[in-house]
Amino acid sequence: MIHPLPQEISPFACGRLFPVPEGQRPRLLILVPRAKFSVFNPMLALGPLMVAAAIKDFCDVRVIENNSTLTVYSDDQLLDIVRDYRPDLLGFNVVAPNAWWAYQLMAKARHAFPELVQIAGGLHAYHAAEEILALGQPDLVICGEGEIPIRKIMAMLAQLLPVPVRMNDALRRDLISIPGLMFRDAHGQSVTTGPVEWVTNLDDLPFIDFSLTNIEDFLPLGKPDRQGVTSLVPTQRGCPYRCVFCKADFMAGKIRNNSADYVIANVARLQREFNIDTVTFADNNFTIPRQRAMAICRLLVASGLSKTLTFRAWTNVLAPVDHEVCEAMVNANFISLQFGLERLSEQGMNAVNKRISLDVAVEKLRIIKASGLKVFSNILLGFPFETTETIRTELATFERYAAFIDGYQVWVVSPVPGTALYEQNPHAQQWYLRPEFTRHRHAYFSLVFIDPVEAILLNLFQLDEKTISAIVQAKKKYFLDFNFQRIKNPVLSLLFRLDIAMAYLSRWLYPRSMVLEEVLFWVPKILRSHLFSLVVRRYYKSLESHRPVENE
Repeated sequence: MIHPLPQEISPFACGRLFPVPEGQRPRLLILVPRAKFSVFNPMLALGPLMVAAAIKDFCDVRVIENNSTLTVYSDDQLLDIVRDYRPDLLGFNVVAPNAWWAYQLMAKARHAFPELVQIAGGLHAYHAAEEILALGQPDLVICGEGEIPIRKIMAMLAQLLPVPVRMNDALRRDLISIPGLMFRDAHGQSVTTGPVEWVTNLDDLPFIDFSLTNIEDFLPLGKPDRQGVTSLVPTQRGCPYRCVFCKADFMAGKIRNNSADYVIANVARLQREFNIDTVTFADNNFTIPRQRAMAICRLLVASGLSKTLTFRAWTNVLAPVDHEVCEAMVNANFISLQFGLERLSEQGMNAVNKRISLDVAVEKLRIIKASGLKVFSNILLGFPFETTETIRTELATFERYAAFIDGYQVWVVSPVPGTALYEQNPHAQQWYLRPEFTRHRHAYFSLVFIDPVEAILLNLFQLDEKTISAIVQAKKKYFLDFNFQRIKNPVLSLLFRLDIAMAYLSRWLYPRSMVLEEVLFWVPKILRSHLFSLVVRRYYKSLESHRPVENE
């Protein structure tokens, strides 16, 4: 039996940190600026919602997420929300794809509300806090995991109410006692307060509360979640691996997990509240530790959730995968496993620091495929070492083992702060602030190839034109052609070929005139976005309908 979790779990009972006078609930508003990539699908940032859930018992907190495909807020509209909410502290969630827009919004908020204390956090703050402080000029930055620091900050602010909170020397002296912060002293010099405090037991955290955000912009008119907004379930932080392109190890290095009991209680709660029919465990390594994955599968069966829901998971090619784990997943009604390959050739694996032999990787693919799970993976191209020959070798290797993979995407790598790829290539750093990126508009080409056109046009690693062309051709052949070759309907087949032709026209036109591309493809982009969303939903429903539920 799954027992309900308590309302307050240490260390998030506020009285155990600071006493909060009754009637003096501080108010926090967190804005999530729009990211450049959000045109492709709804992007609900879960980090700010985790932070909000951690303080809602003694604070008034609201998260405004501006990455819906249905509703887009202008900066002026966001400032109106700030004006109406009247927070004591204004927060900003910063990630690389939204950094430039976040900095602009911070400046506008500072002009509109000069006395309001601003705080910034998010994945970008883990390794680019100094940049955020310099360009966004918030009053303070949380340089890592936010739940414990923000709880201490809000409890501290509560002691100052009802007098309006202001950033001054007295507040700076108090903030020194909270680890994980960066701010300017009275002389403009940056001050850091040491390493951030990590949540050591993830079960101490309350469930994400979607009522704290503008969820109506993602699930309009109370409709069930069919876009994977509330059914994306994180249960893990950290990663033991050191791939050069990934910063998944940023959260205190080694993996921390929610317990199987916590996971099952959360899934049951989401099903009740949002009528979800599928769950994606958004962890880099669902199969680590192996015993937890097995326990989750057993509890999904015992609780009856596997009779009404289907499940998807992600894991790394380096993570443990065996017959018993796959059998347990199938029995629990998992329909697919997103298997992180990125490269399959020996040269490619070594170059991106995936230390595994091809034979071992392929054997894992065999095991997953033989179990009946659908296998989805990806190819990652565009590294500094890339040439037409490395691309040819990589794709030839993938072709040899395509029978084990039900679908894959070809991505173009973009380096982000905190990764070896970013730190070792100074000429590619801060690409997200360059005019070539910030001024670009979304092209029809981007929608078809499911990649920001800037990832290719920026050419961050100065690859030659033949290599760039090889990447574009690879995306067409090994993503578009591969994933749509099973289309039998002649009308859909014709539409698909037209889609490809228009994409190439868009790519040719875009560098020559962004404005003209925008005018010519404005209506096709809208129609195509809706059609693609419909096709994807029907495809996943077809997978679910072919997955028999064997447990009684």
